[in-house]
Amino acid sequence: MRKLLLSLLCVAALPAGAEELIVEAGEERLLSQPSVHLQRLVLKDGAVLRVAAGLARVELHAEQAWIGRGVQLLGAGQDGHAGANGQAGLDGQGCLPGADGQAGGSGVAGQAGVNLDLRLGLQSFDSLLIDVRGGQGGAGGNGGLGGAGGASQACAGGLGGTGGAAGAGGAGGRGGDVHVRYWRAGKDGLLAVSNYGPGLQVLTSGGHSAQAGLPGAGGAGGLGQLVKRPTGIKIFRNPGSAGTTGHFATPAPHGEAGRFLIEAQAEPRD
Repeated sequence: MRKLLLSLLCVAALPAGAEELIVEAGEERLLSQPSVHLQRLVLKDGAVLRVAAGLARVELHAEQAWIGRGVQLLGAGQDGHAGANGQAGLDGQGCLPGADGQAGGSGVAGQAGVNLDLRLGLQSFDSLLIDVRGGQGGAGGNGGLGGAGGASQACAGGLGGTGGAAGAGGAGGRGGDVHVRYWRAGKDGLLAVSNYGPGLQVLTSGGHSAQAGLPGAGGAGGLGQLVKRPTGIKIFRNPGSAGTTGHFATPAPHGEAGRFLIEAQAEPRD
């Protein structure tokens, strides 16, 4: 099992020019500061840097960087959670209509991916996956069923309650923007860009919106009654009408894709 190491990077407390971060093979570190400036960055094979929740933008600058094989930098937006289902309406008693069903809760939108600004002096580079995709939207809740209308010999059947409206699905989160500026600080610091294999892979797609819930069905109308009066005359009291189905929800939009820019520099510069 991968060892999970969560580390708070307080580079401001270190002497200028002496900051370094070394992540051993297969270990994971949490980037919890919005701006990290390092003299040396060493990410060994399978190392993972994960951006802490709540950070919208992270700057990671390293004068010298060693990037191993299968390294990951993860800043994808969190998925939204689903809306609650609406409660069913109570059945009517006697001559009363059924109660309306409650509307389903709306799904929560997916969060945006983190915006990343990387400046790296590459001593060596193998493969790095950057994932700042937007989070998926949460599904909308189903509308509650309408309550059935009441039935009584004293009246026609009660009306069925209206079904609850469907909860809207959550929108997808926007993908993060990525800006990578690098220069070759060593003979093995060549950065190959490829989203299909080894090299630098950048994922910035937006999250998908979620499906809306289903509207609640209307409640059944109260049953008709065949009533015999004391005079012996029989009459039929009509059944109540069924309630109408709840409203459908408007579809939510997918998240927009983020942008990325990879710039090779001859030497470090702002």
